[in-house]
This record gives sequence, C-alpha cells and structure tokens, in this order.
Amino acid sequence: MWWKLKKITDNEKQIVYRYSRESDELDGEIAFDRETKTFHCIKLASGDTERGVEWFYPHLWRTISKENAPDEHFIAIG
Repeated sequence: MWWKLKKITDNEKQIVYRYSRESDELDGEIAFDRETKTFHCIKLASGDTERGVEWFYPHLWRTISKENAPDEHFIAIG
C-alpha cells in the first residue's frame, strides 16, 4: 500500500496535503491542525475509505513530526 503527498498549505494553524492512495492522481485532501495535533480528512482520495485514511494518519504524523512536513512525500508500507 502506498500514498503520495503534496503540501498545499502550511501556516501557523494547519498543514494541508493533497494525497492519493495507490495512484498519481492527487484528488484527496487531509488537514493537520497544529494546535490540537489532530487530522481531518477534507476529501477522500479515489479508492480510499474513512477507515483507510484513519489508518494512514500515524504514517502522516511521522512525516510531519520527524521529517519536518516536506513539500512532497511518498509513503509505502506493507
């Protein structure tokens, strides 16, 4: 399983990524609230589910916290 990410917003309140699940089409959006340290799926990517995106959040948290929220990123697991 893999996800592709591209950052579209990064400010003091939030980080927003466009994302795709096992596709190059970045048609989903996920926001990270810097204050509450929580994620919110703005729009599910094609082929993704609520449960699937929730499973992805810990991997995205690592990307944000350990890798300083890069502009583009590729995550593969499994």
